Amino acid sequence: MLACTSCVVHCRHRNILGGEGPEYSTIGLLGANIGIAPTEQVITLNNLVNDLGLDASSTGTIIAWAMELYQRGLIDDSMTGAPLHWGDYETAHALIEDIAYRRGFGDKLAESSQAMRFFPPEARDYLIAVKNLPQSDPHDVRYFKGFALGIAVASRGADHLRNRPTLEVFKLPDDVRAKIYGRANDPDPTGYKDKGLIIAWGDDIFAVGDCLGLCRFITRGFNSPHLLGYEEFCELIAAATGLEYTLETLRAVGRRTLDTERLINADFGLTRTDDTLPKRYFDEPMPARKTKGHHIDREQFQNMLDEYYFERGWDNEGRVSAERIAVIDDLTSVIARSDPLQ
Repeated sequence: MLACTSCVVHCRHRNILGGEGPEYSTIGLLGANIGIAPTEQVITLNNLVNDLGLDASSTGTIIAWAMELYQRGLIDDSMTGAPLHWGDYETAHALIEDIAYRRGFGDKLAESSQAMRFFPPEARDYLIAVKNLPQSDPHDVRYFKGFALGIAVASRGADHLRNRPTLEVFKLPDDVRAKIYGRANDPDPTGYKDKGLIIAWGDDIFAVGDCLGLCRFITRGFNSPHLLGYEEFCELIAAATGLEYTLETLRAVGRRTLDTERLINADFGLTRTDDTLPKRYFDEPMPARKTKGHHIDREQFQNMLDEYYFERGWDNEGRVSAERIAVIDDLTSVIARSDPLQ
């Protein structure tokens, strides 16, 4: 196991095939997601994408998308140059190199979700992406409804580092949950109630962590209720800079960050309709075992959006309110007038 300098977590792995990893997202999306099971093959693909500077999650999602389009007859050998079959390690390996070097069919897949323009319109139904960003985590959000809302509203798309509500999985006592989120909330991770509260809480604390340059693995709420939170953030800031923050003023930083991101997205034309999920998450129930039958109910999903917007102080269309914009404008004016050397 490897760690960043002075870190106690040691979250990274060194493999004996000449690289680091794989992380579980790589095992899921560049392994099982494309039908590849042998450990050595998954690690080899992991090392290959790392050496080529590609994202393992997006690469696995896009290759799986292409394989399914081929399976369903929406694309054929005339476009791909060769058959695309689940579990075909050699083809996956070659595709990754072709994506990096913009060769053949890989030149199209290198466009990621923008490759849509090369495929029939039905191809969009099989792309697992939000706001055109392929999923970054291999879990299926049809089961955990908070995860579903989280990637739907995330500023940059299907990114689990924006608000991942992992604490829902741990079956924490009701009083602990109430203390974390500020009020009592429904403990059922497969239900739809109170998910707006939980996702907004994660948005804020993770945004503050990003502003401080802190890793998710030591941030409260990502994998544990016992890691660094606003109290520790205040102590760290005071020790490093002498600036005094309170829990309330730090969370306000997170809120302003989310408001600003929302305003930027609005400038690019994104609206409530973009806070959504892949079509099959709504229409195709999960098929097996404990998760069988789970999917995202469209009406319940809209209710979750309403609740999330309310928690954020946005209007019913997900627009930042005039009052919130005024707060950002006032702060921007103060920063612009300040002496950067003080």
